[in-house]
Amino acid sequence: MDSSLSRDEKRYLFEDLFADAIESWFTADIACCDACFDEFVRAWPALYLRDIGFQSSVWDLGLIYEGSRLREMYSKEEFWEFVKDIECPRCLSPLKCHIWPYNLPFDPPDGFETAAQQIATIAGATPFLLLTHPFALRVHQAIQDLGAATQPEVLGQPYYRGRILKASPTVPVTDFDKPPPSCTREGRYNHAGLPALYLASDLRTCFLELREPATDFFAVRVVIPGSLKILDLMKIEEGVTEHAILSAVLYSSLLSRPRAGDDFERPQYVFARFVADCARAAGFDGIRYPSTRISKGHNLVLLAPVKPLADLGLLEEVVSFDGNSVTVLRADG
Repeated sequence: MDSSLSRDEKRYLFEDLFADAIESWFTADIACCDACFDEFVRAWPALYLRDIGFQSSVWDLGLIYEGSRLREMYSKEEFWEFVKDIECPRCLSPLKCHIWPYNLPFDPPDGFETAAQQIATIAGATPFLLLTHPFALRVHQAIQDLGAATQPEVLGQPYYRGRILKASPTVPVTDFDKPPPSCTREGRYNHAGLPALYLASDLRTCFLELREPATDFFAVRVVIPGSLKILDLMKIEEGVTEHAILSAVLYSSLLSRPRAGDDFERPQYVFARFVADCARAAGFDGIRYPSTRISKGHNLVLLAPVKPLADLGLLEEVVSFDGNSVTVLRADG
């Protein structure tokens, strides 16, 4: 850099040169910084769990200095002084040590994070008033539109239904059926007294969804015959407004906040139950959604009314699983 430039002139040029360095290194914008990383993860928990690209995207500002032309133009002391003048685009805090260059895999609606916070407040205080919020109305309309456009599909894979049961030489298939209404508590996608059947895409996902029980974990593999109309919350299509809205909801804390504790009310599930109600009203038989316990697995919930497993179809095995080894038990039906 021209040594005749004053310190103020060098400071003035720094922001543009830093932006050029970021652009030459990354194809993404700065998603968050040290000051707002935790807030970002709270807002987008499914993204943090399932997208390895985000987990590995952290960059030390010192590495950017060492590997760019900034090193030729500024001393290290000047770099660390001037970089504090640059604000994080998310929280507007001065940059300190790390940045996370990342672009969301969809375009969230304008003001989505604020809307999500407002909806979470309504869900915790007055859950029956969710539809008073404009964004909840948009979600409702999006699911209705998808319901009109979605055709029934044949599920191309078996699913697993897990239970923690008293060990026995054989485990009857009926032990894996939906609970009776009198024993049905609030769940992620069901109301108290309204059973739904929760299934996992594979045995390990099923095991993790039940929090890795040390003993007495059993699972049955089921095949769903015929075709079902599924609201696929894992599907993202560029340019489809309904999918962009639901993708934002899915990746956010509105749907993908992991369950904490065994509280009965589970307020973190209120909006998920709202989505389930919208899905039922739109004619969907079930919802496919990502696991909050493992990055690759997914779940399928069959919404009420749910047939007994014997009517859905059953493969020939019930298995026990300890997280590593599988023991096959013959089902007695």
